[in-house]
Amino acid sequence: MLENDDNRASLLDPDRNPPHGKYRAQWNDDYHHAWHVLLTGERAGYYRDYASDPRPHLARALAAGFAYQGEISAHRAGRRRGEKSGALPPTALVNFLQNHDQIGNRPLGDRLQADEAAISAALAITLLAPMVPLMFMGEEWGSARPFPFFCDFQGDLAQAVRKGRRKEFKSAYAVFGDDIPDPLAEDTFRSANLDWEARATPGAQRRLALVRELLTTRSRMIVPRLAGAAFGSARWDDRVLTVDWRMGDGSRLSLMANLSDAVSRPSSTPAGSPIWGGSSGETLPPWSVFWRIGAG
Repeated sequence: MLENDDNRASLLDPDRNPPHGKYRAQWNDDYHHAWHVLLTGERAGYYRDYASDPRPHLARALAAGFAYQGEISAHRAGRRRGEKSGALPPTALVNFLQNHDQIGNRPLGDRLQADEAAISAALAITLLAPMVPLMFMGEEWGSARPFPFFCDFQGDLAQAVRKGRRKEFKSAYAVFGDDIPDPLAEDTFRSANLDWEARATPGAQRRLALVRELLTTRSRMIVPRLAGAAFGSARWDDRVLTVDWRMGDGSRLSLMANLSDAVSRPSSTPAGSPIWGGSSGETLPPWSVFWRIGAG
């Protein structure tokens, strides 16, 4: 498993066994960043590369792997970032909405918080797309417990960590000061432990039921078709996202999602049998997601 901000598709070799000195898959930061901007409106740091409109970036990440495949990155001082990734199998990319890195490197370790309907739509897309889905601990019930960065180093290394993080996150320390947890304090580690009791709340139970249903659908309808699956195409038109992939059994997996307020259904919609969301009406409700599988 590779973590590589350069989006170097040439480092990935998921099909051969062993993978000839390369890596089977990579975390897809582009997918996370596009969703984070869309769900939260945050645009600082590397999020500014997705700030103008994150939805086309999301569409490309779903249809072809990386969003940045050689385009200029403003966050990286105008340097080009990434390589073409559409020839990779979808299983070479790991998609996620939260992980230890993106949460733990926030000054306060705060988790993703957004409108419930929007997060439900994001989960419905992430957990049914043919890429490998990753969920962070507690995300399955919507845990809001922060996950601040912590470690148990000692001596000079411990002080180097404190100093390095203050330098790396200088602007955050200027804003939050002593509110930022000390990464070496035992209390910081203990504060990151899961709030298991929160799982019993009505909202957590609704989220958990949604995730279970999505994973059951994935196991039954998506996983048996993954071997030999290929990336496809995407359109972002009038607030509606449509994507399709060719699956390993020759079928076509299609997604239609309204990632905004209510909108009229497009004149051209995916064919096939519904596997999630049912049949769409003339108007697509806000944050509605529809999945279908049909003939290739």
